[in-house]
Amino acid sequence: MAYHKYKADKIFTGITMLNGDKVLICKTNGEIEAIVNDNEAGDDIRNFNGIISPGLVNAHCHLELSYLKGVIPEKTGMIDFLLGVIKRRNFDEELRLQAIETADNEMLRSGIVAVGDICNGSDTVRQKSRSEIIYRNFIEAAGFPESVAESRLSNAIKVAEIFRSELGNSALVDIVPHAPYSVSGKLMDLINDLGADYVSIHNQETEDENEFLQSKSGSFLRLYEELGSDMSSFIPTGVSSLQSFLPHFSGKRSMMMVHNIASSQDDIDFSKKYQAVDFGNMYWCFCPNANQYINGTIPDVRMFERNNCNIVLGTDSLASNHQLDLVNEIRTLRKFYPELNIANVLRWCTMNGARALGLEEQLGSLDKGKQPGVVVIDGDLGNIKRLI
Repeated sequence: MAYHKYKADKIFTGITMLNGDKVLICKTNGEIEAIVNDNEAGDDIRNFNGIISPGLVNAHCHLELSYLKGVIPEKTGMIDFLLGVIKRRNFDEELRLQAIETADNEMLRSGIVAVGDICNGSDTVRQKSRSEIIYRNFIEAAGFPESVAESRLSNAIKVAEIFRSELGNSALVDIVPHAPYSVSGKLMDLINDLGADYVSIHNQETEDENEFLQSKSGSFLRLYEELGSDMSSFIPTGVSSLQSFLPHFSGKRSMMMVHNIASSQDDIDFSKKYQAVDFGNMYWCFCPNANQYINGTIPDVRMFERNNCNIVLGTDSLASNHQLDLVNEIRTLRKFYPELNIANVLRWCTMNGARALGLEEQLGSLDKGKQPGVVVIDGDLGNIKRLI
């Protein structure tokens, strides 16, 4: 049987960083055979500068918004960004589909093997049906007035049925809430009742989100005023955004909270207590380039590390990013936190990401029998090359 043999300055297994005296051996179909000492590997070893790693997992993306690349200005703030997306939904269909194809191919070239993708419609189905990337499709439901909860859930179910019909029964499809500021408690409860094993939610992307849920004040009132939404029935919760939404969910499921810019130590403590009583795994997803693009902010990574939180990384969308490239996300994080250990950060976008999306049996690490994809990353995080 023919094998590929790869050696580099270091090999990251998805869990730990190995020194450069090891060789990764793969079958030609990409299945991992072994990691051995270089003096045991034989001939035909390909040598690279940098770090060999499993393929990367983009935990949070909006592939369907790829047509908005470069359209919405940077640093608008959250409300004007959201309004900008909402007001630009009627682009030409073929333009949207071409942008989706281009973005999918961009992620493939940048070493991404799996994506947690937010879907509000079925635009991405065509490309996903032929993509080499594995997608977990988070079908998003939104609607803050409680009167629309059933109809919004019904719409999401219809979108999910399209995905399953077009992509087959093996398609990874879950119905999830958009964000605490856009989903009523009633709609949260209805989504919880569906019993999805994997849930993703935009969480605390700005301090204004906490203000809105706590006291029914701040800039989100302007958002709903411009959208013509009746907010008269909304009663503020008196607690943070995270502490407002999390009690609506129960069961041993995976919960991924995305952005977490305005999350506090109190929120982390609340989540840990909640998880210990009635929950599965919780993941905290950072999308630093999108945070910089929209608000000029960055998450408090040190706080999450101190608390041993399960961290994953995402690119968010091309509406709020210049590229869908996880190595670029790592570079941005290390610009603000140069002390970050590179093995820890790579774990966030390999093994942790695979676990968050339920793909750890096939992706995320260089364990024998897996087909996780193999990439090599320059030692200075300048470039990434897909090997398998």
